[in-house]
Order: sequence, then C-alpha cells, then structure tokens
Amino acid sequence: MKWMKTLLPLFLFISCFSFLSFAPRGATHLDGNSVPLVSAILAILAGIFLDRTQKFNDKIERILQDMAHPTLICLLVIFYLSSLFSYFLQKIGAIDSAIKIGLFFIPEQFLLPGLFTIVSLFSLS
Repeated sequence: MKWMKTLLPLFLFISCFSFLSFAPRGATHLDGNSVPLVSAILAILAGIFLDRTQKFNDKIERILQDMAHPTLICLLVIFYLSSLFSYFLQKIGAIDSAIKIGLFFIPEQFLLPGLFTIVSLFSLS
C-alpha cells in the first residue's frame, strides 16, 4: 500500500483539476487560468504532509530547491511574458485588426485555409 501513499498527490492533482475544470459555471470562483495553479498547490501540500520521515523545514527547502531549477524559471518567464503579450495585443485591438486585414487580402477561394493560417498565427502568441 506504499504505492498508494506515493501516488496520492498525483491522484489529488488529477481529481482537483478535473473537478474544477468541468464544474458548472458559478460553482467555483476560479477562472480557467487558475485551475492548474490551485490543483498543483493542493498536490504539493499533500506531498509535504504525507512524508513524515523528514523535518518540515527540510521538505520545504527541497521543494524550493527543485522549483528554482533554471529550466523551470525560464519556462515560467516565457509563460508570463506570452500572457502579457497576448493581453496587450487584445487590449489594443491588434488581433481584430490583423484578422480584418487578413480577410481583406485573402481571395474567396482560399478563405478556409486563410482563416486557419490566421487563427494558427494568433494561437501561438
């Protein structure tokens, strides 16, 4: 039964993420972006309190050491900057104007592939 104790944070993350993602609107006060964060924090806390072999301070130090890995920090910086860029483009209306410009220059026979290309470009930003 030790494997159940080991996998409990993973099961907790998956169940919280599923419940919060598929809950009806208004059942939770979370938007789509904070659901993974809340689920991850609950899973981390479960992992901290399940391990009774180490001191609490040692567990916190180990988690913070693993969180400060340079690759993870780079990933988080890229995520925050892309969110900021997307928010900025939405607020100034650049996405709508670029779609209108794209639809103006795309011939009618290539409308569907052109729309796919435009949407693909903006889904990356």
